[in-house]
Parts: sequence; C-alpha cells; structure tokens
Amino acid sequence: MADSLKNRRAVLKAGAALGTIAALVVPVAILPKEAEAAALINSPVPALWERWRAIKPEYTRLTAEAEAARDRYLAAQPALPREAYAGPQHFGFGVSFLDKTPSGQLMRWGMASHWRGLASACEGIEYSHWVRDDALHRAAVMDRWGDECDALRDSSGVTSIGDRLAAIEDQLNALEEQILAEPIRTMNDVSMQAKIVREYLWPGGWQEVVAFINRLEQVGGPNG
Repeated sequence: MADSLKNRRAVLKAGAALGTIAALVVPVAILPKEAEAAALINSPVPALWERWRAIKPEYTRLTAEAEAARDRYLAAQPALPREAYAGPQHFGFGVSFLDKTPSGQLMRWGMASHWRGLASACEGIEYSHWVRDDALHRAAVMDRWGDECDALRDSSGVTSIGDRLAAIEDQLNALEEQILAEPIRTMNDVSMQAKIVREYLWPGGWQEVVAFINRLEQVGGPNG
C-alpha cells in the first residue's frame, strides 16, 4: 500500500489517457452560441467535474496523512530479528532469500513463509531434520515479528488511513473514467477533460502534451 501511494498519479494510465489525448487533438468545431448553450445544458461533464472537484481535496489531504503515517511506522518499525537472516546451510533447498536493503544492497533473509517453504523442502531429505526444525523455529519468530509490525501499522494509522484513501481513490477513478468517456460537446467539456487528463501525466513529463492541455484550458474558460 505504501508504495502505491507514491505511484497512483505518478504514472500514465495508458489506455484511457492516450485515447483521450488522441480525441483531444482532433479539431473541435466552434459551435454557434445557441448550440453551445444547448450542448452545455445536455452535457453531464460539468456535474461530474464538480463532484470530482469536491472529492479531490479530501484525496490530497488523506494522501498527506497516509505519507505521514507511513513515516511514523517506518521510524518505529522493529528491526528484523537475527533469525530472519539465512546462512550457507540454508541454501540449496530451492527457496530464495534474496532481497535488498533500503540502501540497495543485496541481503539474504526470509519472512515466515520463506522459512516454512524451506522446512517443507527438507521433507524426505536424509539428515535434514535439523535444518527443518531450525526453519520452523525461525518461521515462528518471524510470525511474531510480523504481528508486531501489523499492530504498529494499526496504531500508527497506516491501515485505517490507507483504507479511507483507497475508498476516495476509487471514487475519483470512477468519476475520471466517466468524464473521459463523454464525447466532446463544448469547449467547456474540453477544458474539464483536459484537467482530468493532466492528472494522468507524470509531473515534468510529456511537455508538449501538457502545453497543449494548458492551451485547451484557456480556450475552455474559467472552471476553478
């Protein structure tokens, strides 16, 4: 969950966004004022846009809270117990313990599931009972460590805030999909859809597309 918080709007949602960008680059006919007004009345985009605008601040607030909760959790997270670390005697049983430290260095350690996998791999192998028993002991230690981490996630707010953030995110996703699925009826629709498309783009990337969207927003008129 924590990693997804940073990634959610940092990548292009390729299918919807690319399709919408392709639609936006098609020239839009300038309608007579009467036709424009009628289309504006019939278009559902403004109402969807207002719902999106009402939800977005809560998403932004919860994202900041989730990141703060994650920082609290990481600052208090208990260190891996020594039983997590695998030695040469544990390799060769078809179980991988390779992972990376936060600094990017490879380390060899295992969660409870790794150690149970190693214990299972020992079945039927002669003279491996001591490795199996050691692995089961390590699995029990890692279970306790995992329970402690789960409790810390709850007490630091990671779990509850993450659940609320996911619910808000689902609402935003649904509204964005509805807005982008609507045909372009007015330049006002273009402006609102352009704002949604920009949410899909990596900040600082796709400079030409962002510049084009900025121009479309200016043509579409003020929408907050």
